Amino acid sequence: MTIPSTAAVAAVLDAAEPWFANYIRVCAFAGLRLAEAIALQLDDVDFLRRNIGVRRQIQYVSGERLVTLPKHGSERDVFAADELLAELGRHVQDIGVTGDEKWLFAGLASPTRSSVNSRWVKTVKAAGVAPFKLHDLRHFYASGLIAATS
Repeated sequence: MTIPSTAAVAAVLDAAEPWFANYIRVCAFAGLRLAEAIALQLDDVDFLRRNIGVRRQIQYVSGERLVTLPKHGSERDVFAADELLAELGRHVQDIGVTGDEKWLFAGLASPTRSSVNSRWVKTVKAAGVAPFKLHDLRHFYASGLIAATS
């Protein structure tokens, strides 16, 4: 298990395209899985209650796009810090949403694991940090929660 440092996460955020930085923020600061973050819609973000509803994930099976329940039936509401909500608000204002469903991360026109990973690898390389996986942001998030309760 790899837990990236705060400095490494900050460097990756600085190196990322604006819409992709917000995708990374949702993974790092709300603990969403890759497929859950891809599936976020504007209505999933409750700015007043300060939470993000995890209601679906997007998977590709044999090239077919499937919108399904989150892994292991883990539908949930996740606390969202003010800073994350502010970034998502700016995202909606400056970048916008897509389609009738109001998908947040339209920059992932084909959000397969390989297309996200390819973009991730390029962003980490541009940041100049030791490589780590996008999934490691879940460990980063969890370690922050543990540190906050200690």
